[in-house]
Amino acid sequence: MRFFIHVHRSIVDPSFYAEIIEYPKRRAFLFLVQVILITIVISALAHTFRAYNSETGLPAVLPALFQGMELSHDEMVTSQETPYSVNPVFVADFMAVMTELPRSSFTIPESSIVVNDKILEKPQDQLTVSILFGSKEIYYKMGPNLIFPIPYSAMLAKNEVLRFDTPGVTSFLSKRIPLAFIYFLVQHFIRFGATILTSLFYLSFAVFIFRLKRLTLGNIIKIAMFAMVPLALVKIITSLAGVAVKGVWYVAMFACIIIIGRAIQYIIKNDTTISQKEQ
Repeated sequence: MRFFIHVHRSIVDPSFYAEIIEYPKRRAFLFLVQVILITIVISALAHTFRAYNSETGLPAVLPALFQGMELSHDEMVTSQETPYSVNPVFVADFMAVMTELPRSSFTIPESSIVVNDKILEKPQDQLTVSILFGSKEIYYKMGPNLIFPIPYSAMLAKNEVLRFDTPGVTSFLSKRIPLAFIYFLVQHFIRFGATILTSLFYLSFAVFIFRLKRLTLGNIIKIAMFAMVPLALVKIITSLAGVAVKGVWYVAMFACIIIIGRAIQYIIKNDTTISQKEQ
């Protein structure tokens, strides 16, 4: 309960930042960790829910991506003549679902994914495509001369079959909800963590330029940590809404800077009042 009180006060109460200065660094760090964890858990849950949507999520995208394909424990079969390249439009749709970034963000080459059931073992020559679906394995190009094979047996149980139609994909995914949630959790942790680190630097600099005597480097970082709540709120709102809004980081940072400005103004006024009373 105290955490949510701190969240509220960090946004609306400038006097709260005069108290934050007296907080131990560990307390400010734990507050920021709580903010990050709550944000990425909510974001990952929302992302997982949308990814499983039968009309707009993976059950709709994967059948279009691998039309007529079927995977079993040890073999891939397809009704299409191979080799063939997967339509880059469908690859972009898949990437948009997995990342929740606009489809226009992705530039997919024509031959990024190729299906060829005549490939029975790892190619010895340099792989010219990003991903190759062979008869027994998926081959992922990690570098000019580095090919990483993923056998279908690592993805499917012995008697399990993945048919790339809506019922087949839905059945496959329904058995892997925890795995999907963990994947999206890690993804949002990396992305939001990078946002937090970048924002912490800029907000700490914004506090530093005021150069108040009371504000040591530790105090500056503590204030910046508590002032980043709008970033988390914006991330949660956009995740729940399922939209990727351009420039939303700048809007959130502007709100953070306003909060810091009000906090610094209060601290200056409070210090002036104390000095006058001591005189």
